[in-house]
Amino acid sequence: MNIVEEIRNNAIAFPDQPALIGTGRQMTYRQLIRTVATLAAHLSQAGVRPHDRVGLQVSGARPMIISTLAIGWLGAVSVTLPIGQRKAGDDALALACGVTHLLHNLRDPQAEDLPAWCNPISLRALDMKSRPAELPEMVQVEPGALSRIGVSSGTTGLPKAIASSVGELIVRTHLVRAVYPLTPADRVLVAMAAGMPFAFHYWMRPLHCGAAVAIANKFEPQPLLQAIHRDGITVVVTTPATAIDMAQVAADPASEFGRPAPGLHTMISGGGAMTPATQAALRRHVCPGLSINYGSSEAGLIAVADAALQQSKPRCAGRIVPWMEVQAVDDADAPLPPGTMGRLRMRSMTMAQGYIGQEGTEAGAGFRDGWFYTGDRGRVRPDGLVFLGGRTDEVLNVSGGKVDAARVEAVIAEDPTVIECAVVVAEPQVGKQILVAVVVSNSAVDKEAIMRRCAGQLGQHLAPKAVVQVDKLPRNEGGKVMREQLRRSIHVEKNNVTKAAR
Repeated sequence: MNIVEEIRNNAIAFPDQPALIGTGRQMTYRQLIRTVATLAAHLSQAGVRPHDRVGLQVSGARPMIISTLAIGWLGAVSVTLPIGQRKAGDDALALACGVTHLLHNLRDPQAEDLPAWCNPISLRALDMKSRPAELPEMVQVEPGALSRIGVSSGTTGLPKAIASSVGELIVRTHLVRAVYPLTPADRVLVAMAAGMPFAFHYWMRPLHCGAAVAIANKFEPQPLLQAIHRDGITVVVTTPATAIDMAQVAADPASEFGRPAPGLHTMISGGGAMTPATQAALRRHVCPGLSINYGSSEAGLIAVADAALQQSKPRCAGRIVPWMEVQAVDDADAPLPPGTMGRLRMRSMTMAQGYIGQEGTEAGAGFRDGWFYTGDRGRVRPDGLVFLGGRTDEVLNVSGGKVDAARVEAVIAEDPTVIECAVVVAEPQVGKQILVAVVVSNSAVDKEAIMRRCAGQLGQHLAPKAVVQVDKLPRNEGGKVMREQLRRSIHVEKNNVTKAAR
């Protein structure tokens, strides 16, 4: 078994079918598999062996995809590592992951840019135009063999190294085809960093289906909308932050992209909530077939909210996919009756194996007894719909009282002018802590109306005491709001007027 085998089969079946498009040139399946095998030969000559763990510090979607596949060809393990200047903790993360080789495309790296404890291999130094006399055979591994370690930053900025087997990755890739069917005629634009765990599955899946992957190295809304219309894109996969930006640009009356592209049938976003107003703008101006996923890097796709469900039940996270078992449990891990709010856990054949280097820690306890505990609160209905109640670590403490952030944000999001929103606990210079709503809108919001609506639906004790309007919420690369960073940006003056700190 090998993660690249199905792609090689596609190269045999239809060698001239486009595999990678965008960024200036097209690569057919024949060209892709030849390039992957050539890089695998160079890596083998550099000492990479089956089951070795190869760190990737590679910028650019095309190099990341080709490098990941070449490592997989050799039966080795790809480990995505942070790119850029090395920070405290990066070496510890790589060491915990067992990295023995580091494949990079850093330009003119200095000695301090590369760790001394592993074998650095520069993509820029390899002569990819010279094909080795003998290409390596594709290495077959057991289904349970480790294949990939994806690094997820999380909302705290602390990375988690998520281990996945080759069998799990292949099964997950093909199961998702039941929800999002693809054919060789499809062109899938993955508008996020190719090394992200979420992105990996969404560029691997079209390559297994014989479709084309449209790659982008920058994710500004205007170039993305141009690519969708120019390149005949049929599917877009992106983060909530990028989707929100695209909605704002496309909804502008002066935009040349105010109508959906004719061939675009599916737009997939996941990793964070979007307000009903943003969802409606995306369906109207970008893609009627907007699909919002509830998922995680560890478990993969968990539930899907299609356009009809978004409109009929805007607070629903989606319908649970058939291969995933999801339960709400109490603090003793006992299953709760259907429809009862509790901590969510799940299990399936497609879950990751666990976290690398965090065994015995609080984070590592997210995997136990065959279940993955997401850190989310929610309720599961008998009809398979799941409703989220926020994260267990996002129940805010306001002067001793508990506030469910997600519950408050859902009420704020009912305002049709609100594009994004989040609530945080702010520290006044004098007096008690207060709950502050931070909103993004293209027009001036009625702050008093927001506070009155929250008080009417939730009670005065759960209503924000101030509303701040900002241009954008800080989000991590997966689209989740960086709540602590947002909290630090809020300043409360003595008269309780709040403003974003500059």
